[in-house]
Amino acid sequence: MKTRRNGHCLVLLLVLVLSIGSLAHAQLQEELISLGKPATANPGEWSANQANDGNLETRWATGNDQYPAWWQVDLGAQYDLTRLEIHWYGQEARAYRYKVEVGATGADFAVVFDQLDNTTFGPTDASLNVRGRYVRITLEGAHPGGWPSINEVLIYGTPVEDGELDLEALWQKEGNRELAAGRPAKANQEGFPAAHANDGKLDTRWGTIDGSFPAYWQVDLGSVYTLKGLAVNWYNEATRAHQYRIEVSKDGQSFTTVLDRTDNRAFGATMDALEVEARFVRITITGAYPGGWPSICEVRVYGQ
Repeated sequence: MKTRRNGHCLVLLLVLVLSIGSLAHAQLQEELISLGKPATANPGEWSANQANDGNLETRWATGNDQYPAWWQVDLGAQYDLTRLEIHWYGQEARAYRYKVEVGATGADFAVVFDQLDNTTFGPTDASLNVRGRYVRITLEGAHPGGWPSINEVLIYGTPVEDGELDLEALWQKEGNRELAAGRPAKANQEGFPAAHANDGKLDTRWGTIDGSFPAYWQVDLGSVYTLKGLAVNWYNEATRAHQYRIEVSKDGQSFTTVLDRTDNRAFGATMDALEVEARFVRITITGAYPGGWPSICEVRVYGQ
């Protein structure tokens, strides 16, 4: 009987060790995924990227008392989101009423956390169990009052295998096709030909004559399409983050900015969801972090 009890204890100990090991492994996989990723806000009097720069002394704010107002981050790929921390400006004496939304493309948000009746002071620390790439925090008001403002947002999660390919696959699944390949392209500087950025080859590139900013690359899609997304492979993207704007036009004369990534400091290829009708697409590069000349290996534009 003593041997049998010892056997039971050994089995229970093994189960406990495996359980703790699995839990520890899951905890180790969780990582901070929002730090330094491209952020936008509306309105955004103070820079949106100050709400995910790792510094509690800086902040995003609207500059007025306008509600609703939102702050959004592009995580760069699909993640299984596990936890969200928000450090609000003036949180010791101010309670924000807000909701948290998550989407795969930046145009398909769903509410995952609703605090529109919140009257509790202090930071937010919430568990999440949702998959997505874009996270938006919409502020609807403050109790007893105050302007929309966030010191820092920390989002934790685990990577999704092949998550960076999800958006292009999703756009294609929705019936969109790639429109830019081989279409007439031009740039305000051509150290390397503009046509190299939509020739279907990642080992060719468009680049400027010198390192001056801003610089733009532009493609004529031939007709007006409903655009759903744009993917860019940047030159030296593993060690260089380009800051840029996406501008569109129907006539090639009057351009409208539809996406602002001039705060981008995330390395790697970029994929941006769009919802606009246009024939001409222009990428205006305003800078590069930590440095480098404007240069693009390949651009893919999806629409129908």
